[in-house]
Amino acid sequence: PEGTSLVFVILGIASLCMIGFGITVSTIALHALIVDRCSKEQKGEAMTMVWIITLVGYIIASPVYSMLLPSYDHAQLRSIFVVTSILTFLFTLVGVWGMEKRQDENRVYKKPTHKFGDIFRSLSKNPHARLLFIFIALTDFFFFSQEYVLETFGEEVFKLSVAHTTTFSLYM
Repeated sequence: PEGTSLVFVILGIASLCMIGFGITVSTIALHALIVDRCSKEQKGEAMTMVWIITLVGYIIASPVYSMLLPSYDHAQLRSIFVVTSILTFLFTLVGVWGMEKRQDENRVYKKPTHKFGDIFRSLSKNPHARLLFIFIALTDFFFFSQEYVLETFGEEVFKLSVAHTTTFSLYM
């Protein structure tokens, strides 16, 4: 917008990059924990359960946040962010506490022998893995469309309130 300071644009871009980085790091850590803690037979079930819980979280969060924020209020939005961040940190801490086993300090790290190309070819031959990747790609696309396009510009384009546009996540 006109009159927007370059500093705010850079801070906005940096904030979005940090969100993406945080999501990626937490996802990698969660997947690594699943790989370490589950048997080969349980890994698929565990990953599926993680995605189901994530989707249920989106569905539950949508009406809760639309009730907490019926119209835009900067102070109330900031309070919601702070409380949500604290609760997320605490739930994560409680959830993973004691999950990581102590490692023998004399243990020698072995470099993985699998090559990325071999793993990719193996996964691409598996129809279930292909369906999972398609599902995740579509989920990410629709999440992006909802969260960053429809909710953000829903008021300007469709003349809808923030409370109304946040309920779209419930239907998505």
